[in-house]
Amino acid sequence: MSTVHKRTRSVCPQTPIIKNQFEEGEDGSARCKLCKTVLKSSKTSNLKRHLETIHVEEYGAIFEEPPPTPRKMRKIQIEMDEALFYESCVKMTTVAGMPLNVFEAPGVQDVFSRIESGLGINHVNRNNVTERIEHVAKQFRSFVRSELKGKRVCLKMDEASRRGRSVLGINVQFLHQKKLVIRTLGLIDLEVAHTAENIKAEVIKLISEYGLSLRQIYTITTDNGANFVKAVELLKQEIARYMQMRATGSDHESDDEELEDEGEDQNEEIHSDDDGQENSDETAGNIEDEDDEIDKARVLLGGVRALVNVRSAVKVLRKFPFKASFKMEKKKLPFLDVETRWNSAFEMVSYFKENETFIKDLLKSNQKEALISKSTWTFIWSFTAVFQPVFIATKKLQEENMTMGDFLFAWETCRIELEDSTSNMAKCLIRHMDRRRVKLFSPPVVAALYLDPRVNFHGSELLTDVDRKVAVDHLLELWNSLKDDQESQPNAPPKDKRTTVTTSSPSTTSQPSKMELFLRRKSPTKSPECLNIEQKLHELSLQPRVSCDDDVLEFWDCKKKLEPELYALAQVALAVPCTQVSVERSFNSLALILSDRRLRLGNENLTNILLVKLNAVLFELIDLKF
Repeated sequence: MSTVHKRTRSVCPQTPIIKNQFEEGEDGSARCKLCKTVLKSSKTSNLKRHLETIHVEEYGAIFEEPPPTPRKMRKIQIEMDEALFYESCVKMTTVAGMPLNVFEAPGVQDVFSRIESGLGINHVNRNNVTERIEHVAKQFRSFVRSELKGKRVCLKMDEASRRGRSVLGINVQFLHQKKLVIRTLGLIDLEVAHTAENIKAEVIKLISEYGLSLRQIYTITTDNGANFVKAVELLKQEIARYMQMRATGSDHESDDEELEDEGEDQNEEIHSDDDGQENSDETAGNIEDEDDEIDKARVLLGGVRALVNVRSAVKVLRKFPFKASFKMEKKKLPFLDVETRWNSAFEMVSYFKENETFIKDLLKSNQKEALISKSTWTFIWSFTAVFQPVFIATKKLQEENMTMGDFLFAWETCRIELEDSTSNMAKCLIRHMDRRRVKLFSPPVVAALYLDPRVNFHGSELLTDVDRKVAVDHLLELWNSLKDDQESQPNAPPKDKRTTVTTSSPSTTSQPSKMELFLRRKSPTKSPECLNIEQKLHELSLQPRVSCDDDVLEFWDCKKKLEPELYALAQVALAVPCTQVSVERSFNSLALILSDRRLRLGNENLTNILLVKLNAVLFELIDLKF
């Protein structure tokens, strides 16, 4: 027996109210109580229509929606003051990279207006936040200026471009409390040609804002761009001029020679390709005969051709129908190498090695085995085996807090692993590493290694006798330079009279006699103090070896009170940077801040935002004032 369900009609909740406005007749009619009009039908729809058209106000009162129930708002208590609020706003637009107009967004206003009301401050907007970013940038500069006061520091420079805007990045590196400290001095929006003269002018202008003189610059690390190399040479000349103005009490010729040597001793860590020419005669005897050179050329050409084949294969595999197969197997598509990116060629080739079986099956199923020949597969295996140590070494070099000793260990580890290979590519790499080592071992680099007990110890073969002599001479000149800086300071203590002997004679004339000049040349030029520090430096080569896993900065911190002179030298020499990778990473922030919608940022705003973002660690070190 089937059950019949009757459809129930929903009754409008206003129906009784509507009918209450009418009197129903016995014949089914309805009489309006308001206007006494008689309607033939008493249906609710007719009654409603009458009220809607004739009695609009009454109809609105009947169907008026009840007022919404007010939302219950919770009151919360938060600990915040005006300084913390403004600091958070600055972090949003610098560290987080949000646009300045974020404070004008409706959702942000809903939240911020309540905080501002509680603090009793005006609403933040892009204008007053920009002012506070500038205020924070000034405090950051002031703090860094105090950090750099009286210190010898190392500069790192690089340049990049974004959407037609070129930026010069300058970092400073120094040692402080057993740690390598890196500060961004500025990312300058260049509006002039990137010539050496303009770069030199920008560097001098920027370091002067931090109270740095050229004499305080120990090294400058850049890439081998011609404009940067030339700029460093120009800065060397400026250092020589600066010292010439300070030089007194010597004949002009000897002064010029000392200034030239001192200017070179500042040794910005840049060398042109001509630096190795003087060693060409010495290395000529080590060059293999003509047949070996031809073999090397063949190996090089074979490698280049194989790389070209791999690139061609990548381009084909990234298209259909191969692209769909990679997606189906949930594998990443092969990628092309980028000339300006470290290890990209190795990563491109190693991808084929890791996915060899899959790629071979894929090519076979599509009858494309000829795309990658057997010789190319052989090259892929050989190339990845040889360049694996290089890949590991370059990854190690990308660490920011890296001393020269760490760099040497990475370099030598790579070389040792290459020596185990019988590949011609490995032998070629070793030859080029040995040639490059000569250029890399500039006086500041050798001096840093000499002060590293993990590298310089009794019987060490990591440094030659020539390296040790260069290091000691460089460190002695650095010591004399540091003493001059200390004596030139306004609050410097008086010079020790025991090491200074002055003579006077009533017969002495303004011009020294020939005998006096002769005796000056024959007299010792080194003070007892200098001989003492020289002896201590030589004794460093006789010390026992320290484990390569130990921290060299911790080692010298323990020597701070026992050997204050050597500690002072280590504070400068060990701060020499191995690469300018910190500047390169600074440019990653450029793409975030200078996005497509923020290209109209002014130079000053861009500089301040980047300065605060790249020195964000200072938020924890400075009690900001607003």
